[in-house]
Amino acid sequence: MKVFIFPGQGSQYSGMAKKLYDRYDLAKDYYDKAKKIIGSQVVELGFDADEETLKLTQNSQISIFLYSYILYICLVDSNKIEVEKDDYFIGHSLGEISALAASKTFSFEDAAKFVRFRGEAMGSIKIDNPIMAALLKPDIAKIEDVFKEEYKDKLFIANLNSPSQVVVSGLKTDFDSFNSKYQKTLFIKSIPLKVSAPFHSPFMKEAELKVENEIQKYGFDVEKADRVISNKYAKHYENSDKAIKSTISSSITSQVRWIDSILYIKSKGYSSYFEIGPKSILVPFIKEIDAEAIAQCFID
Repeated sequence: MKVFIFPGQGSQYSGMAKKLYDRYDLAKDYYDKAKKIIGSQVVELGFDADEETLKLTQNSQISIFLYSYILYICLVDSNKIEVEKDDYFIGHSLGEISALAASKTFSFEDAAKFVRFRGEAMGSIKIDNPIMAALLKPDIAKIEDVFKEEYKDKLFIANLNSPSQVVVSGLKTDFDSFNSKYQKTLFIKSIPLKVSAPFHSPFMKEAELKVENEIQKYGFDVEKADRVISNKYAKHYENSDKAIKSTISSSITSQVRWIDSILYIKSKGYSSYFEIGPKSILVPFIKEIDAEAIAQCFID
């Protein structure tokens, strides 16, 4: 029993698609297919866009999805990984769409079109002075209490990545206040992330509504959905078209419960993980959450 895991934003790098395209003949087929689905200009971002262009959410999301999914397909085709009927799939934020596609719950064609829309919807949100920041060695329970009591509807824990790292979202003025007041007592260091909006928070409601409308256009193989783990609920998807669409759209504003998701997987008896994406991002988190886990990555 294995778990295939897919990273989200932050795993991209300039020229990543060319490396994959040159290595596998099947990758050429899929990238060429993607050009017909969403346009050559979009697909070429993963080949020649510079770092500044690629980090824009409307560009990074589609580039990461294409790389992750196509690498997965190439690894299966070349017998470097074997997929069995009881294997699980999970992705971090955007990576959840890659997981849905890899599990065959979501077709490649539809997932590519949807990810392009998702990135554009999230990239369209304009908020003055947004911030997301990673907090290292956090006292998670106390930070949650402080947010509820002092920064209600202002600051949010967006990602529960591991016991030693959470990511918060909000506005810079509120975060600066929190940071100056509680650094050293509730966490040892904060690292601002390069983002255009406070993702996975109620600030993204407008994008969620756009995605909620868009997702209605697609169909899913509902019988395969329970092989995929949801970030929002930290358990497998329901085998229901309505539930799948609701989970996908609401994930735009909901918390990425990565810690709880890995603990849920552990409770099911799984301990073998394979990360598939441009860079290895999630393996260290998994090993911290589950010391007995065996995790490795495939990046090309």
